[in-house]
Amino acid sequence: MRRLTAPVLACLLLAACAGARDNVATLPPSFFGVGVYQDDAAMYEARLAFGGNQPFPTDAAKAARVLAVYEFMTGELTSNGTYSDLSGIVQAQLQQGRKEIRAALGVPDETPAQPLVDALVAVSQTNDPSLQRAALGSPIFTMGADATLARLRAMPPLPRASRAIVEAGRADNRLSTRF
Repeated sequence: MRRLTAPVLACLLLAACAGARDNVATLPPSFFGVGVYQDDAAMYEARLAFGGNQPFPTDAAKAARVLAVYEFMTGELTSNGTYSDLSGIVQAQLQQGRKEIRAALGVPDETPAQPLVDALVAVSQTNDPSLQRAALGSPIFTMGADATLARLRAMPPLPRASRAIVEAGRADNRLSTRF
């Protein structure tokens, strides 16, 4: 029995790590500009959008950018060893915010982060509705491209995501003290 335990545990650990990597995404190198540290810039943008006193953007391109940044930050803060000291409570809050955003966009929870980020980045880089609809044509958007684009223009309140970003900014000194 003991001989089977070690291989089974190894397989479970590998499966868990593979699943965790599905929740991590990268942004294009020039997304925030040249020579900008992406984690810092992403936290800054997320804190402005979710933690500020401003209403959520009603422009689809701006909303898509903010949501791509949130998705990226959630992966970074919950999977990157640099942030291993981030509280498990804050990590859970970030994951709940991710679920809230995905539900608002009609994206299944099990969707890997990268295709979602890629689509949101594509939407954020144009103001042409036909190109935005094309970027949202992926089957990961279960409401369809038109409904998802309409949702981006009028996002519902996202209190879990907002709270998570505020708490992440407070909890991680490396990020919160730079701004």
